[in-house]
Amino acid sequence: MELEAEAVEILHYGSHTVSGLLQTEAYARARMRAADPQAPDETIDARVTARLSRQLRLSEANPPRMTVILDEAVLRRRVGGPAVMRAQLAALLKVLGVGRVLIQILPFELGEYGFSGGAQTLLVLADGTRIAYVEGDGVGTVLEEPGIVTARWHKYDRLRSLALPPRESEALIRSAMEDHARCSPQSST
Repeated sequence: MELEAEAVEILHYGSHTVSGLLQTEAYARARMRAADPQAPDETIDARVTARLSRQLRLSEANPPRMTVILDEAVLRRRVGGPAVMRAQLAALLKVLGVGRVLIQILPFELGEYGFSGGAQTLLVLADGTRIAYVEGDGVGTVLEEPGIVTARWHKYDRLRSLALPPRESEALIRSAMEDHARCSPQSST
């Protein structure tokens, strides 16, 4: 989180979840509860507060540039139920193309793309230093060795070239929102 706070550019890839910097409170809470179902409510509350506090960085006067590549599975997997997912996808649409945030989706039709599972975040610090952070089920590793970081950067560039352009990504997010709306029980009037 300290390195993320210093970053002038953030490049994120997620195969299973929305980047923490873009999660709604309800989505973050559902993810954290699923990851640790026995945790006391106070622990979950503290984790959610910490996650949401990181997002303030994106609303600063000079926020970092951020590119997010998400696997389509992130849009389709119901976290917290249909209403939570619709709100989360609406939040993505709200930031899509606004300011310094770009979101692209890797569609299912792409098939395998050689970099799936977990998440990766690449950071560029003000002095030009590049750092990679990879994470999986509750475990994260900071990578600073230049050769390893460069290899991660090349993989990310390849993902970016395979991902849908922003307008097509937006259409896919909207489609997923509609699918989640169809999953909701209809109110009786």
